[in-house]
Amino acid sequence: MPHSKIVILADCPFVIPLLPAAARVDHESKVKIMQGNGYEHFEFLGEYIEVSGILTPVYRWRNRTFIAE
Repeated sequence: MPHSKIVILADCPFVIPLLPAAARVDHESKVKIMQGNGYEHFEFLGEYIEVSGILTPVYRWRNRTFIAE
């Protein structure tokens, strides 16, 4: 079964807009995405779900940090 070039961002209490195709994760264990005045932090814990026959990594939301001014 092929692996996905996309990821699932799960459990975030905030709405994350669609990311441009250039926003690649490259299967890092942790990802941070700028959202408003802070960053949403997600972590890959080895979980995959099948989407249209493709294994897709699930990144779970861990916390939010704010940008220092």
